Amino acid sequence: MVALPPGSPLVRPLLDADVLLDAADPAPYLLVPGPFSHDRREMLEASLAGGWAVEAGQPEHARN
Repeated sequence: MVALPPGSPLVRPLLDADVLLDAADPAPYLLVPGPFSHDRREMLEASLAGGWAVEAGQPEHARN
């Protein structure tokens, strides 16, 4: 899960097809299936168009 600030600039076509987005929620988020790899991080950074996000759901020491 990736938390987004409300009103985040997001370029939806740059997200992988399997990423689920709930931008209408008061606390918007993305669900990114599978491991959060370097490629997934690059895809996310490109789609945020200069915005930011926070990876959630896994302790820092357990991330790859």
